[in-house]
Amino acid sequence: MEQRANADARPHYLLTALGIHPRMTNYALKGKTAKAEHSPLALLQLLDTDDRPDTALCLLTSKAREKVWDDFSKQVMSLGVGAEPIDIPDMNNSTQMAEVIQAVAQTIQPDSRLTLDITHGPRHISFVFYALALYLSSFRNIEITGAWYGNYESTETNKPLIDLQPLLNLPQWFYAIRMFQETGFTQTLAKRFMAVCDGLPKGPERGPFSKVAKALEDFSTHYEAGLPMELGLAAGKLCHGLEEKPLENMPGLNLPLARELSEVILEAAKPVRFDRVGLRDGTASGEWKKNYLLGQVELQRQATLIDQYLERNQFSLALGLMREWTVSLGVLHRNPGANWMKRTVRIKLERELGAMCKKSLRQYLDDEQKQWGTFWDRLGKLRNQFAHHGMRPEVAKINLDEIRCFWQKIKLGDRAWTSFGGGHGHLLVTPLGMSPGVLFSALKKVQPDSVLVLCSEQAKAGITEALSHSAFSGNHASLIMRDPFNGIDEIGELLQKSRKVCLDADEVQVNLTGGTTMMGIAVQRIYEQARNDHNGYRKNKSVSHGLRRISIGLMSHRIREKAMTEPNHTITAKYRVVTPMFLSGADQNHAELRLPSFKGALRFWWRALSAGRFNGDLTALRAAEDVLFGSTRTGQSRVRMRIVSCATLSTVKKGEVLCDSSHVIGEGARYFGYGVMEPSANRKKGTMAGQLLRPCVSAPFSMVIELRCHGVGGIEMTQLQLAIKALGLMGGLGSKSRKGYGSLVLEELLLNGGTQWSNPHTLEAVAESIKSFYAKDVAEKLPPYTAFSRFSRHVILKGNKDSPLALLDRIGCEMMRYRSWGHEGKVLGEDSEKNFKDDHDLMKQAAKDRTTHPRRIVFGLPHNYGKAMPDQIPPSKIAEKGKLNRRASPLLIHIHECDKQTLAVLSFLPATFLPGGHDATINVGGKVVPVTHDPEIWHPVEDLLDRFASGQRRKESFGEVLEVCP
Repeated sequence: MEQRANADARPHYLLTALGIHPRMTNYALKGKTAKAEHSPLALLQLLDTDDRPDTALCLLTSKAREKVWDDFSKQVMSLGVGAEPIDIPDMNNSTQMAEVIQAVAQTIQPDSRLTLDITHGPRHISFVFYALALYLSSFRNIEITGAWYGNYESTETNKPLIDLQPLLNLPQWFYAIRMFQETGFTQTLAKRFMAVCDGLPKGPERGPFSKVAKALEDFSTHYEAGLPMELGLAAGKLCHGLEEKPLENMPGLNLPLARELSEVILEAAKPVRFDRVGLRDGTASGEWKKNYLLGQVELQRQATLIDQYLERNQFSLALGLMREWTVSLGVLHRNPGANWMKRTVRIKLERELGAMCKKSLRQYLDDEQKQWGTFWDRLGKLRNQFAHHGMRPEVAKINLDEIRCFWQKIKLGDRAWTSFGGGHGHLLVTPLGMSPGVLFSALKKVQPDSVLVLCSEQAKAGITEALSHSAFSGNHASLIMRDPFNGIDEIGELLQKSRKVCLDADEVQVNLTGGTTMMGIAVQRIYEQARNDHNGYRKNKSVSHGLRRISIGLMSHRIREKAMTEPNHTITAKYRVVTPMFLSGADQNHAELRLPSFKGALRFWWRALSAGRFNGDLTALRAAEDVLFGSTRTGQSRVRMRIVSCATLSTVKKGEVLCDSSHVIGEGARYFGYGVMEPSANRKKGTMAGQLLRPCVSAPFSMVIELRCHGVGGIEMTQLQLAIKALGLMGGLGSKSRKGYGSLVLEELLLNGGTQWSNPHTLEAVAESIKSFYAKDVAEKLPPYTAFSRFSRHVILKGNKDSPLALLDRIGCEMMRYRSWGHEGKVLGEDSEKNFKDDHDLMKQAAKDRTTHPRRIVFGLPHNYGKAMPDQIPPSKIAEKGKLNRRASPLLIHIHECDKQTLAVLSFLPATFLPGGHDATINVGGKVVPVTHDPEIWHPVEDLLDRFASGQRRKESFGEVLEVCP
């Protein structure tokens, strides 16, 4: 009998109905007998104590209540069992039957036990009880402990009480097995087996149930996860368990139609069962998957599973497995015998399929490859739609018609796509200047099968000479660059011409040495295009790509040309540092002047000046920067730098107070130094205002930087000199350099010993020098990074005989008045202006109620209002589409000196505030909100500059003010 041991005190009901013609009868159960007028009375006497109900619920028609209830209830209570009547109509129609079912269902408590007796009452009462039993056990968590019928019409002296519970259990088995058939889900069926197992005494009889139940649980887990290999093993274990011990032979089950149900379960599991010996019975262990060889039979087994997923509308599982099946198909036909589950084997095929999806490559595909590319592309998009649960702006559309159609053509696994590209061996791509030596050396070093040379029309003649001297017998082709110095617009055409040659190669290697800088940029772009083509849709910087071990990379060996096109130049930059410089090396407790920091700052200003020149092409810009300044991909820089002279440096140690002459620097200067010094005295920490948290190099002092340029000429030399000037007019070195510390003043710029530029003597001349940066190639749109554009502004302020730190302090005080909310309504001892009351009120709200962000975040992130999480706008969570450590201020403050006068240059270089465009978000103390769109977000900075420029609202006075705009 399928039941659980009575080990709790849940309510236990006996549900019965009483007829109106009682008769004394002897009933028998388990070898015991009892005499009673009603079978429920006999049942209560014959059941074991643990199985006896504690309340008898009796369905009574009006006649039955009148004739038999009083006597029946007294006899029931005499047995220590409660008795409750439930009055019912005669049930002459279906409506009345529904009322009876509802009345009983409301009487029986959920999570209780129920025993049924259907001996008496109207003839159709058994169907009512049957429906009740199914409902209560399915939805009210009521355990049916027995269903009894007293066969008082039997010819035997003692009428048997027949247990009908197996018939009640049968629909639940039907449901569980049908669910397996129709959905593949076996968890419900596993619970049926475990229920039987739990009802059996501990011992060997539990074994068959436990084995099948465990196999069903594994089957459900692996089916729902879409794991075909693990599922195959679980199916084998399930089938073996039922073949070894069919349902009709399992002890204690007592299930009608057991043989038939066993066959149905086997029929549902066999299609995904392994066919190989050792796996067929699900007995494999250890790392069995590593030794499993891929074959046509395995592909067919997995295809059958995919068809099941499709038929059952389990599209996420179908598409995910179909994608992996396609890759496995490629392994079987293209690389049989390979370790088909190894990631490096599969990724190469994925990338080749991904490359065939690219619209830009369709012209290089045959018709069959185009079909496979379309299928793979559509499959990936649909699969991602399900994998990301539709969390995309577009409305999810489920249309698998194209996928199903192509799937029917390929699911037999008898064909795969033809190889895409390759077959032409090792290709070398190299630039060539006026000296053929670089090509000769490259050919000798690499020994390729073919070579693609990028050169000018004038240098083309050198190809034949280099090929002849190197005894190269392979194929060669040339790409002509009409303007080898400034031909940025030609790169797109060069990429198109080189693409087919690179696709046909088995291995591509590029050399960046030789030719002009612009040629180096073009070759770099050819390299990136070839890498991405063979990577498919994956951007992977690995050296090895593609099915045919295509190795696309930069030559690790730099080939030296005997003579460069451009002559060598030496630039000498004489700087004066006018404000303390917070600059250290590995030892943060020791302040020092570092050349790498200067080089990093110079690259920043070179990028800032180059946004317009490259028309927003960040890839070309990065390539040009790498070629000029060096990188791990392009090798050593063409610009070698060294400090040729520097005054003896004095430092202010950590823990000492920073002073201007004999006075502690002002509150505004300390405001700009937040993070490297104490802004105010702190009794708890025992610190003083202006006390340094890290050391700095004292100012003023002078230094001379020498830059030796090898093979740099034309526009690159011009851009390099502009960057040196921009650093000396608007920038600085070290921490807080955007806040005026470490300001560098360029006093003189020399080229090959001759003076090219000198520090202006007047504020107007400084303004003209800054205006020269906008002479040409200025970005017309808001750039994606801090750079010069049509949106830039520069405000130049003349101090009133101020020292550099004093002028910095007055600018800081003015910004404090504008930005700060103040303490107890005061800022710098004056009433707070409360310019950003909306920011203050916003951050006082509960995080969940915030729908926007403070306007002042544009001055830089992190932007915090306290130490608690709801008061913080952390830099690590400011963008969904990037992991940013910080967002620096777009307002750069530089302290300048000219002709013994101190100036301040405030440069506003706005850019896209956060990645993601109009979809960018920011985490405001735990609430993610959209970011205000550019350029509206920059209004607070614009307003501050207007304040400095106009003088109408500012409190500080300056001798003279000029503004420079593009």
